[in-house]
Amino acid sequence: MGIMTIHKSWQCSAAGAPEPVGGPRILQFDHRLTFGRECERHYQELRNHIEQGTRHFIFDLRLAPDMDSAGVGFLVMCLTTVRRAGGELRLAAASGRVLYVLLITRLDTVFPIYGSVGEALQAGLATDPRSRRGAA
Repeated sequence: MGIMTIHKSWQCSAAGAPEPVGGPRILQFDHRLTFGRECERHYQELRNHIEQGTRHFIFDLRLAPDMDSAGVGFLVMCLTTVRRAGGELRLAAASGRVLYVLLITRLDTVFPIYGSVGEALQAGLATDPRSRRGAA
């Protein structure tokens, strides 16, 4: 299956001003985040969105049942790429094994993690990731 792309807009920026038209790209993962072509394909899709001007992303992990070390590497690579482009990457709705891996690897101190996509959208931009542990 892969990922489904949904387009929504940020509620507000850190300064309270609306985010530019188009808002964040929400990518919904419905498979395991593990080594393989899927992660490579997703990374290329992320880069394509950045080249088209998208800077802010939410990864909806609600349907992702599992993640291994390659999945961790994929998320960190995506975060680095997005930040270099001047954007932000948020994780939403991680549960079960995926949330467990994020917590034991301490990625909850690196990524903003929210309990739902709605919470990620409502949180605004550019706040300290350590204060956003809605899913934990």
